[in-house]
Order: sequence, then structure tokens, then C-alpha cells
Amino acid sequence: MYGFAFGSGVIFAFDAPARQAFVAEVASAGRLRAAIALNAAVFQATRLIGPAVASLLIVTAGTGWVFAVNAACYLGPTIGLLRLRPSDLAPAPAASREPGALRTAARYVRRRPDVAWTIFLVGMLGTFGLNFPIVLTAMAKTAFHGDASTYGLFNIVLAIGSAAGALRAAAGAQPRPRVIAASAAVFGLSQAAAALAPDLAVFLPLLATMGFVNLAFQAMANASVQLAVDPELRGRVMGLYMLVFIGGTPIGAPIVGALTSQFGPRAGMAVCGVVPALAAALMAAALARRSGGRDGVSRVRSG
Repeated sequence: MYGFAFGSGVIFAFDAPARQAFVAEVASAGRLRAAIALNAAVFQATRLIGPAVASLLIVTAGTGWVFAVNAACYLGPTIGLLRLRPSDLAPAPAASREPGALRTAARYVRRRPDVAWTIFLVGMLGTFGLNFPIVLTAMAKTAFHGDASTYGLFNIVLAIGSAAGALRAAAGAQPRPRVIAASAAVFGLSQAAAALAPDLAVFLPLLATMGFVNLAFQAMANASVQLAVDPELRGRVMGLYMLVFIGGTPIGAPIVGALTSQFGPRAGMAVCGVVPALAAALMAAALARRSGGRDGVSRVRSG
């Protein structure tokens, strides 16, 4: 099992950035923003809807069938890719091959503060905010004295909110950094409030809100980064994006797990909400200071 998990992770490291950047080669220029947002929304929605379906299958059919159904789900995308006509694609200019490509992407991002702050915020959410398997399992068992069906209910409610957030993000306007920061703050505060919820009647609506805002945030952040970078570096920057987003989980999960074990599920879930909210506030303050500095320079020049 460890070997299969490691192999899946290696494949994902190559697959995810390429799949994210590939959207720009499939969609026309006029539909690029909507296509990127929809792709990001679907990508994030499946990460939440999948566990909800899996929890139902575990209860009704058994764990082994979850792996079988998951494997079968890859047939559809494979057939879809094989049916694409290469002549209809619009390949991006190829970046020059060089050693240290990740360092090149990092230097490029450092020169783009809006992109850098967005990736930083995505990393904070990926590291702390999205530890749902840990905190929701503990909340179901300890805080609300439920069982596997309670955990399944949590995933279903989260998935419903996520699906709504995905639809909203795909139909939204051009993502702005302040809106991205605000959505991350709402997500964090909603999760912190859910940690203090006295009963399921309060917890479940907050859970749906978390799903909605999280999916909207992820889609906007993904679209804003892809649209802001040069096409030839889009794949490398998205590789850095996915490294920060997915790679933070192995760091944050043990921390959140230890906090949950030591201080209880409510404390663990509260930390998962407070950290992204503080990161969003830091991003908003940095962008406001940078915007104020530009305004001051403009006034001096016009004077």
C-alpha cells in the first residue's frame, strides 16, 4: 500500500501541473478564463465529492469496491483525451530546457507579487485549512458522538457546498487579488466558527459554507495565476503552485493531527481555520501597502 501511494504521488507530480496548463491549449482565447476556472473548480470539487461518495460505498459495499470504482473512473478521461484532435489545439510556446527549472519558476514568481501572494495563500490553505479527513472524522466521533454515517453526512454537505461554489466560480468575473484574499478569510472564519458549533444544526450550514467558499477561492486563485503568467512558463509556475498546494499537506496533517489528539477536535479544527484567515489578512495588508505605494508614486509624478 505504501508503494502504491508513493507511485501515485510521483505520477500526480507530473500529471497535475501538465493538466492544469493544458487547459489553455484546449480552450480558445475568449473562453480561456472560464475554462481555467471551470477546470480548477472541477479539480477541487472532485477532491471533496469523491470522499463523500467513497464514504457511502464503504458503508454499503466495502472498502475494496471503493478502489475498484476509483480505477474505473479513469476510463472516461482516458477516452476523452484520445478523442482530442491535435490540429484543434493551440500549444503554448515551449520553455527552454534548463537545469533548475523550479528555481527559474520561483525567481519569476518573486518578481510578480500578486502571483507570489496568491501561491502563498494557496499553500496556507493546503497545509492547514484542508485537513478535512482529520478534523471531520474527529468531530464526527468525539464532538458529536457519531459514527461512519455521520462522517459521510459531513462529506456530503461539504460536497454540496463545493458543487455550488464550483458553479459560481466558473461563472464569475475576472478574479481579483483582494477578492481571493477575502474568500480565503471567509473560509477560515467559517471553519473556526464550525469548530465552536454546539450542534449539527449549526455545524452543517457552516460546513456547506466552507465547501462553497473553498471551491470559489481555489478556482479564482488557480485562474488568476494561470492568466497572469507568461504562457511559456505556465507549466512550471503551475508545478510550483501544485507543489505548494499539495505538498503542504504532509507537513500540516501531522501538526493538525497532533493538536487534535492533544487538545481535542474543536481545537484542531479551529487552528485549521485561524491560520488561513491570518494568512489572508497578511496578503490583504501587503497588497494594500503595495497599492498605496504605487498611488503615492503616481501622485508625485503627476505633481
